[in-house]
Amino acid sequence: MKRKLALLLTCLLLAAPLCAAEEAPLTGAWVLESVSMEASLEDGSLAFAYDIAEGGGEVKLTLEPDGSAHVSVTEGILDAASLSYLTGWEADAESWAMDGENVLVTAPSGAVLTLTPEEGALCARQQGATLRFVRPEAVTSVAIRTDATLEDFAGSWTAVSTDMFGLGMSTDMLGMYMSADIEGNAITLRIAADDPVNETPSSSVDEYTGTLEGGALIVKTELEATADEMRGDELVESEDAGVTDQKTFRLREDGLMVMTWAVSGDLGMDVTFERVA
Repeated sequence: MKRKLALLLTCLLLAAPLCAAEEAPLTGAWVLESVSMEASLEDGSLAFAYDIAEGGGEVKLTLEPDGSAHVSVTEGILDAASLSYLTGWEADAESWAMDGENVLVTAPSGAVLTLTPEEGALCARQQGATLRFVRPEAVTSVAIRTDATLEDFAGSWTAVSTDMFGLGMSTDMLGMYMSADIEGNAITLRIAADDPVNETPSSSVDEYTGTLEGGALIVKTELEATADEMRGDELVESEDAGVTDQKTFRLREDGLMVMTWAVSGDLGMDVTFERVA
Protein backbone atom coordinates (compact mmCIF):
# COMPACT_ATOMS: atom_id res chain seq x y z
CA MET A 1 0.00 0.00 0.00
CA LYS A 2 2.81 2.38 0.89
CA ARG A 3 4.52 1.62 -2.42
CA LYS A 4 1.30 2.39 -4.31
CA LEU A 5 0.88 5.65 -2.39
CA ALA A 6 4.47 6.64 -3.06
CA LEU A 7 4.01 5.88 -6.77
CA LEU A 8 0.81 7.95 -6.86
CA LEU A 9 2.50 10.91 -5.16
CA THR A 10 5.42 10.70 -7.61
CA CYS A 11 3.03 10.79 -10.56
CA LEU A 12 1.21 13.78 -9.11
CA LEU A 13 4.47 15.67 -8.56
CA LEU A 14 5.58 14.97 -12.13
CA ALA A 15 2.22 16.01 -13.56
CA ALA A 16 1.91 19.23 -11.54
CA PRO A 17 4.38 21.29 -13.62
CA LEU A 18 2.72 20.11 -16.84
CA CYS A 19 -0.73 21.11 -15.61
CA ALA A 20 0.56 24.48 -14.47
CA ALA A 21 2.12 25.07 -17.87
CA GLU A 22 -1.08 24.15 -19.70
CA GLU A 23 -3.23 26.31 -17.50
CA ALA A 24 -0.93 29.35 -17.48
CA PRO A 25 -3.37 32.18 -18.23
CA LEU A 26 -2.85 34.43 -21.22
CA THR A 27 -5.46 36.89 -20.02
CA GLY A 28 -4.47 40.29 -18.77
CA ALA A 29 -2.27 43.08 -20.07
CA TRP A 30 0.50 42.71 -22.64
CA VAL A 31 2.67 45.60 -23.84
CA LEU A 32 4.36 45.90 -27.20
CA GLU A 33 8.05 45.75 -26.35
CA SER A 34 9.55 46.09 -29.81
CA VAL A 35 8.98 46.03 -33.54
CA SER A 36 11.77 44.55 -35.64
CA MET A 37 12.06 44.46 -39.39
CA GLU A 38 14.44 43.21 -42.03
CA ALA A 39 14.62 44.50 -45.57
CA SER A 40 16.58 43.08 -48.50
CA LEU A 41 18.76 45.55 -50.36
CA GLU A 42 20.86 45.16 -53.49
CA ASP A 43 24.07 45.05 -51.46
CA GLY A 44 22.74 43.01 -48.55
CA SER A 45 20.07 43.08 -45.88
CA LEU A 46 19.11 45.81 -43.46
CA ALA A 47 17.68 44.99 -40.04
CA PHE A 48 16.51 47.23 -37.25
CA ALA A 49 14.46 47.07 -34.07
CA TYR A 50 12.25 49.78 -32.63
CA ASP A 51 11.99 49.92 -28.84
CA ILE A 52 8.53 51.28 -28.05
CA ALA A 53 9.36 52.47 -24.52
CA GLU A 54 12.59 54.17 -25.65
CA GLY A 55 10.53 56.04 -28.23
CA GLY A 56 8.40 57.50 -25.44
CA GLY A 57 5.21 55.53 -26.12
CA GLU A 58 3.26 52.49 -24.99
CA VAL A 59 0.99 50.06 -26.82
CA LYS A 60 -1.03 47.86 -24.43
CA LEU A 61 -3.09 44.86 -25.52
CA THR A 62 -5.50 43.50 -22.90
CA LEU A 63 -7.05 40.03 -23.25
CA GLU A 64 -10.13 39.74 -21.04
CA PRO A 65 -11.35 36.41 -19.55
CA ASP A 66 -14.70 36.75 -21.37
CA GLY A 67 -12.99 36.74 -24.79
CA SER A 68 -13.09 40.48 -25.36
CA ALA A 69 -9.95 42.47 -26.07
CA HIS A 70 -8.92 46.08 -26.35
CA VAL A 71 -5.87 48.16 -27.19
CA SER A 72 -4.66 51.44 -25.72
CA VAL A 73 -1.96 53.49 -27.40
CA THR A 74 0.15 56.19 -25.79
CA GLU A 75 1.86 57.77 -28.75
CA GLY A 76 5.57 58.44 -28.73
CA ILE A 77 7.78 59.00 -31.75
CA LEU A 78 5.94 56.10 -33.41
CA ASP A 79 2.20 56.81 -33.49
CA ALA A 80 -0.64 54.37 -34.20
CA ALA A 81 -0.83 55.31 -37.88
CA SER A 82 2.90 54.74 -38.38
CA LEU A 83 2.73 51.44 -36.51
CA SER A 84 -0.11 50.30 -38.76
CA TYR A 85 1.77 51.38 -41.89
CA LEU A 86 4.94 49.52 -40.89
CA THR A 87 3.36 46.31 -39.65
CA GLY A 88 -0.11 46.09 -41.18
CA TRP A 89 -1.61 45.76 -37.69
CA GLU A 90 -4.48 48.16 -37.04
CA ALA A 91 -3.45 48.63 -33.36
CA ASP A 92 -7.03 47.82 -32.40
CA ALA A 93 -8.83 44.79 -30.93
CA GLU A 94 -12.36 43.65 -30.17
CA SER A 95 -12.06 39.95 -29.27
CA TRP A 96 -9.59 37.11 -28.93
CA ALA A 97 -9.66 33.30 -29.09
CA MET A 98 -7.28 30.37 -29.01
CA ASP A 99 -6.43 28.44 -32.19
CA GLY A 100 -4.25 25.59 -31.03
CA GLU A 101 -1.26 27.27 -29.39
CA ASN A 102 -1.85 30.57 -31.18
CA VAL A 103 -3.82 33.56 -29.96
CA LEU A 104 -6.09 35.15 -32.58
CA VAL A 105 -6.85 38.81 -31.88
CA THR A 106 -9.66 40.24 -34.01
CA ALA A 107 -10.09 43.95 -34.68
CA PRO A 108 -13.51 45.63 -35.18
CA SER A 109 -12.80 45.60 -38.93
CA GLY A 110 -12.47 41.81 -38.86
CA ALA A 111 -8.69 41.83 -39.39
CA VAL A 112 -6.93 39.12 -37.37
CA LEU A 113 -3.55 39.34 -35.65
CA THR A 114 -2.01 35.92 -34.97
CA LEU A 115 0.16 35.80 -31.85
CA THR A 116 2.41 32.85 -31.02
CA PRO A 117 3.69 32.23 -27.46
CA GLU A 118 7.49 32.36 -27.38
CA GLU A 119 9.49 32.27 -24.12
CA GLY A 120 7.17 34.41 -22.03
CA ALA A 121 6.19 36.64 -24.94
CA LEU A 122 3.50 36.79 -27.63
CA CYS A 123 4.94 37.37 -31.10
CA ALA A 124 3.29 38.20 -34.41
CA ARG A 125 4.98 38.18 -37.80
CA GLN A 126 3.38 39.92 -40.72
CA GLN A 127 4.31 42.30 -43.52
CA GLY A 128 8.00 41.60 -42.86
CA ALA A 129 7.76 42.84 -39.26
CA THR A 130 7.89 41.05 -35.93
CA LEU A 131 5.83 42.45 -33.07
CA ARG A 132 6.86 41.25 -29.61
CA PHE A 133 4.42 41.63 -26.70
CA VAL A 134 5.53 40.97 -23.11
CA ARG A 135 4.00 41.35 -19.68
CA PRO A 136 4.35 44.91 -18.29
CA GLU A 137 6.60 43.71 -15.47
CA ALA A 138 8.99 42.19 -18.04
CA VAL A 139 9.79 45.59 -19.55
CA THR A 140 13.09 46.44 -17.93
CA SER A 141 16.14 48.51 -18.75
CA VAL A 142 19.75 48.04 -17.75
CA ALA A 143 20.70 50.35 -14.89
CA ILE A 144 23.16 53.17 -15.47
CA ARG A 145 26.00 53.50 -12.99
CA THR A 146 26.17 56.76 -11.04
CA ASP A 147 29.35 55.82 -9.15
CA ALA A 148 31.67 55.41 -12.15
CA THR A 149 35.15 56.92 -11.87
CA LEU A 150 37.62 57.98 -14.56
CA GLU A 151 39.47 54.70 -14.00
CA ASP A 152 36.27 52.79 -14.86
CA PHE A 153 36.04 54.55 -18.25
CA ALA A 154 39.72 54.05 -19.09
CA GLY A 155 40.54 51.85 -22.09
CA SER A 156 39.55 51.26 -25.70
CA TRP A 157 35.93 50.91 -26.78
CA THR A 158 34.25 50.06 -30.08
CA ALA A 159 30.67 50.95 -31.05
CA VAL A 160 28.25 48.06 -31.60
CA SER A 161 24.86 49.75 -32.05
CA THR A 162 23.04 53.05 -32.33
CA ASP A 163 19.64 54.17 -31.10
CA MET A 164 17.66 57.24 -32.12
CA PHE A 165 14.15 57.77 -30.72
CA GLY A 166 13.95 54.05 -29.95
CA LEU A 167 15.06 52.94 -33.43
CA GLY A 168 18.05 50.66 -32.90
CA MET A 169 20.49 49.40 -35.54
CA SER A 170 23.85 47.69 -35.38
CA THR A 171 26.87 49.64 -36.58
CA ASP A 172 27.61 46.78 -39.01
CA MET A 173 24.25 47.35 -40.67
CA LEU A 174 24.97 51.07 -40.88
CA GLY A 175 28.41 50.45 -42.34
CA MET A 176 29.88 52.71 -39.67
CA TYR A 177 32.93 52.23 -37.50
CA MET A 178 33.30 54.27 -34.30
CA SER A 179 35.78 53.85 -31.49
CA ALA A 180 36.67 55.70 -28.31
CA ASP A 181 39.98 55.66 -26.44
CA ILE A 182 39.77 57.10 -22.94
CA GLU A 183 42.66 57.89 -20.61
CA GLY A 184 41.87 59.98 -17.57
CA ASN A 185 39.52 62.68 -18.84
CA ALA A 186 41.06 62.66 -22.34
CA ILE A 187 38.86 61.13 -25.04
CA THR A 188 39.82 60.31 -28.63
CA LEU A 189 36.79 59.60 -30.81
CA ARG A 190 37.24 58.06 -34.26
CA ILE A 191 34.45 57.75 -36.83
CA ALA A 192 34.85 56.06 -40.22
CA ALA A 193 32.57 54.78 -42.97
CA ASP A 194 33.88 51.25 -42.55
CA ASP A 195 36.15 49.12 -40.39
CA PRO A 196 39.80 50.24 -40.59
CA VAL A 197 40.76 46.61 -41.25
CA ASN A 198 39.52 47.29 -44.79
CA GLU A 199 41.96 50.21 -44.97
CA THR A 200 39.20 52.79 -45.09
CA PRO A 201 40.66 56.03 -43.72
CA SER A 202 38.94 57.64 -40.74
CA SER A 203 36.52 60.36 -41.73
CA SER A 204 37.18 62.11 -38.43
CA VAL A 205 39.45 61.86 -35.41
CA ASP A 206 38.55 64.23 -32.60
CA GLU A 207 40.12 64.74 -29.19
CA TYR A 208 38.11 66.00 -26.23
CA THR A 209 38.56 66.75 -22.55
CA GLY A 210 35.66 65.54 -20.45
CA THR A 211 34.32 66.44 -17.03
CA LEU A 212 33.16 63.76 -14.59
CA GLU A 213 29.74 64.61 -13.14
CA GLY A 214 27.60 62.13 -11.23
CA GLY A 215 29.37 59.13 -12.71
CA ALA A 216 29.07 60.48 -16.29
CA LEU A 217 31.91 61.77 -18.47
CA ILE A 218 30.60 64.88 -20.24
CA VAL A 219 32.03 66.79 -23.19
CA LYS A 220 30.51 70.11 -24.28
CA THR A 221 31.62 71.83 -27.46
CA GLU A 222 30.47 75.24 -28.69
CA LEU A 223 30.24 75.01 -32.48
CA GLU A 224 31.46 77.88 -34.61
CA ALA A 225 29.75 79.16 -37.73
CA THR A 226 31.39 78.01 -40.95
CA ALA A 227 30.71 78.58 -44.62
CA ASP A 228 29.41 75.86 -46.95
CA GLU A 229 32.28 74.06 -48.63
CA MET A 230 32.93 71.17 -50.93
CA ARG A 231 35.00 68.29 -49.59
CA GLY A 232 35.62 66.10 -52.59
CA ASP A 233 32.17 65.35 -53.97
CA GLU A 234 30.43 66.11 -50.66
CA LEU A 235 28.83 69.44 -49.75
CA VAL A 236 29.45 70.26 -46.09
CA GLU A 237 26.82 72.72 -44.87
CA SER A 238 27.65 75.52 -42.47
CA GLU A 239 27.13 75.24 -38.72
CA ASP A 240 25.36 77.96 -36.78
CA ALA A 241 27.41 79.69 -34.11
CA GLY A 242 26.23 79.18 -30.55
CA VAL A 243 25.06 75.60 -31.09
CA THR A 244 26.21 73.28 -28.32
CA ASP A 245 27.37 69.77 -29.15
CA GLN A 246 27.28 67.55 -26.04
CA LYS A 247 28.54 64.00 -25.69
CA THR A 248 27.72 62.24 -22.44
CA PHE A 249 29.43 58.93 -21.72
CA ARG A 250 27.82 56.61 -19.15
CA LEU A 251 28.61 53.09 -17.97
CA ARG A 252 25.91 50.46 -17.68
CA GLU A 253 25.72 47.78 -15.03
CA ASP A 254 26.27 45.11 -17.71
CA GLY A 255 29.69 46.57 -18.59
CA LEU A 256 28.72 48.41 -21.79
CA MET A 257 29.22 52.15 -22.31
CA VAL A 258 26.60 54.47 -23.83
CA MET A 259 27.41 57.81 -25.44
CA THR A 260 24.44 60.16 -25.73
CA TRP A 261 25.21 62.59 -28.55
CA ALA A 262 22.99 65.67 -28.48
CA VAL A 263 23.11 68.94 -30.40
CA SER A 264 21.38 71.78 -28.54
CA GLY A 265 18.83 69.29 -27.18
CA ASP A 266 16.97 69.15 -30.52
CA LEU A 267 18.56 66.03 -31.95
CA GLY A 268 20.07 63.14 -30.06
CA MET A 269 21.46 59.67 -30.61
CA ASP A 270 22.68 56.93 -28.27
CA VAL A 271 25.73 54.93 -29.31
CA THR A 272 26.50 51.76 -27.35
CA PHE A 273 30.13 50.63 -27.02
CA GLU A 274 31.71 47.43 -25.80
CA ARG A 275 35.16 47.29 -24.29
CA VAL A 276 37.95 46.04 -26.56
CA ALA A 277 39.56 42.99 -24.98
